[in-house]
Amino acid sequence: MKKLAAALILLTLLVAMVWWNSRSNTIITNKVRRFFYPTDLFLSSDNTSPEAVYSGLRQAMVQADSELVLRYISPLSREIYAGVLADPNKRAMILTWPETMTKLFQVACPSDKDCLEQAVYRLDYQEAETQVEWHGSIITLSAGPKSREVIFIKNLKGEWKIKRL
Repeated sequence: MKKLAAALILLTLLVAMVWWNSRSNTIITNKVRRFFYPTDLFLSSDNTSPEAVYSGLRQAMVQADSELVLRYISPLSREIYAGVLADPNKRAMILTWPETMTKLFQVACPSDKDCLEQAVYRLDYQEAETQVEWHGSIITLSAGPKSREVIFIKNLKGEWKIKRL
């Protein structure tokens, strides 16, 4: 009976240690990813407002400077947009979007998030009829007015970054 109780206690401790270790590793990994990227140390940019960030992103895309482009993107979103923004066709498409945005709202982040504020802006633009390949089929996208939302976050250092294009 004592051996069974000791085995159950050891098993419970082992499960608790594995759970705590996986939880801690996830937290540490997220904190490291959010801290900074090496390029943030030597590349300067104007991150004082969402409008300045969007303008800087457009200028960096015109210059075709991939590292500078990613400087304007939130560290958590860089993995998602690195491939998209490296593609010259995608950059050209983004550069057809308007240079000015309409502010929808700006709110404080919840206390458990690693940001101070979030802002959502809308881009309104006209799109020509285009054909795109999707899952092996050619689809025609109709011409007309389009809009999309761009989400910005203000990190703990007070810099605005693009969370979603």
